[in-house]
Amino acid sequence: MKVFFRSAYVTERNYVRTQPEWAAFWFVKAIKGKAFNSPKAVKCPEGILSWSNRDTAFIWFGNWAAEVVSEIYPSGETLNIIPVPSKAALIENHKQPPQGTSSDQLAAHLAHALGDRAVLTKVLWWQKQLQRAHDGGTRDPQKLHDKLEVKGEWCPVGPIILVDDMFTFGGHLEASVAHIARAAGLESTESITAICAGKTANGGEFSNPFEVSPIDLPEWTPADCFSFNEVAEMNAEARWQAVLEHLRVTDASIAAICDLGKVRQFSDCVVEVAFDAAYADFFGLNDQTHSNTVTKAITTLFGRYWEFKIIDLNK
Repeated sequence: MKVFFRSAYVTERNYVRTQPEWAAFWFVKAIKGKAFNSPKAVKCPEGILSWSNRDTAFIWFGNWAAEVVSEIYPSGETLNIIPVPSKAALIENHKQPPQGTSSDQLAAHLAHALGDRAVLTKVLWWQKQLQRAHDGGTRDPQKLHDKLEVKGEWCPVGPIILVDDMFTFGGHLEASVAHIARAAGLESTESITAICAGKTANGGEFSNPFEVSPIDLPEWTPADCFSFNEVAEMNAEARWQAVLEHLRVTDASIAAICDLGKVRQFSDCVVEVAFDAAYADFFGLNDQTHSNTVTKAITTLFGRYWEFKIIDLNK
C-alpha cells in the first residue's frame, strides 16, 4: 500500500529546527489542535499559519490530498474516504455522528475537495478505550488489530483512501488496512491508498519538509490469518480445505461432517456450502453452536468479516 505525507514532523527536543521545519511542526500542531508557542506564525507553502487561522491547515491538507488522489485515480471513479480512528472513536458510539477528531476532519476536507466522487464513511472503531501512543500506548499492529473493528453501513464500490493525522511506525495503518481489506472482501491491498498530514522525521532528514516522498508500506498479516497473496492463489475448494484442516485440530467431529459438504462460494466475505438435507440439519436453524464453530475457523484463517451459509445440496 502506498502512503503519502503532506509534511515531515521533527519531534527532537534539543534539535534547532529550520524555518521550514518550524512551519511543518506547527502545521501538524494545528491539525492536532495543539496551541502554538513560538514562533507565533509560520510560512507554509499555501500561506501564513497562526493559531488564529489554524483551521486553514485542514483546508490546505484537503486540497493537497485531493490533487494527490486525483493523480492516482484520474478517471473519476467513486472513492471511499475512511478516517483512521482516534483513540476516542469507541464502537459503542458508532451510531452517533463523527466526533470531529483530527482524522475525521482531514477526511471530511479531502472528501469536500474531491466533490461528488467521494464517499465519506466512518466504519473503523475501537472496542475499548486505549492509551494514546505518545502516552505509552502500544504501536504493535497485532495488539491494535485485536481491539479494532469495522462497524456501520458500508458498501465499497471503488478505491479506498485511508486518512490519518500522523505516521510514525505505521502500526495503526497496518491494523486498519487489515480490517478494511478483509471487510471489503478484497484479496489484495492494491486498491487502498493512505494519506497522512504528517510523518515523524529526524532533524535535517528533509531539506523541504513539505516535500516528502511516499513510501510503500509492506503488507502486514494478522496472526493465524492467510496473507492476501496466499488467499489469491487459492480457489474456493482450497480455501474450504484449509478450513477443514483447521477444524480437524479444533473439533474433529464437526470437521467430519463438513467434509461431506460441497463448497459453492468462498469469496466476497461469503462461504456457501451445500449439504444433504440430513447433514444440513446438523447445523440447526435454532441452535447455531455447530455453525458458529465453523464460522470461527473461517474467520480465524481469513479475517473476521466472513459469513458461513448452509444450502440444500439438492437445490
